[in-house]
Amino acid sequence: MNEPVEEGLRALGVSFGRATSLRKGQAFKDRTAAVAHLAKLTGLKTFGRVDHFLDAIGKRHIGPPRV
Repeated sequence: MNEPVEEGLRALGVSFGRATSLRKGQAFKDRTAAVAHLAKLTGLKTFGRVDHFLDAIGKRHIGPPRV
């Protein structure tokens, strides 16, 4: 995963329920499962759309509403 996507996951408070594995393969599986879950929750439907959404959050193109 790239850094903006990681930042997006952190900004949304995504927790994996356990420490992420140091093994690259398992860490990738964990993040893929998180993205698939976000796709379902948000209705974005595809990995690409969720990736773009997380990238935009991570790069602060979108954020919390201004008050």
